Amino acid sequence: MDITEYSVKTPTYPTKILIIEDELIVAENITRNLKKLGYEVLGIVDSGEEAIQTARKKHPNLV
Repeated sequence: MDITEYSVKTPTYPTKILIIEDELIVAENITRNLKKLGYEVLGIVDSGEEAIQTARKKHPNLV
């Protein structure tokens, strides 16, 4: 089976991502790189509890 038989469909809308990271400089670097790749970063949180609260409000596609 040839790999050219498969295709990857990219959504027409940006994937919404919530970043959980307690080191701000790391989180900012991740955010910058994800935005360059076309993703939408909904926010940066530094704890699991805050992540759950934010995810319930903003409905990310990926955490």
